[in-house]
Amino acid sequence: MEEEVVVKQQYCAAVRQQVQLVETRVFPESDFLSMDEYRVKKTACALGLECSMDDHVHCVWAGGGGTDPFSNA
Repeated sequence: MEEEVVVKQQYCAAVRQQVQLVETRVFPESDFLSMDEYRVKKTACALGLECSMDDHVHCVWAGGGGTDPFSNA
């Protein structure tokens, strides 16, 4: 089972709006395993794709650059 969970939310100056850092978590399918244990499959900004198409390539979540807007929150 997969679940998307918002890990952080904050204002991003590059897009001038609130953005979310989302983890895709994978939980075990077996009944005998604890559902509290999960594996992080992917971490991404909710607006990463839109930013990469809008020349915000300075952000790590838009596919390049070294700026991480979530690192200071």
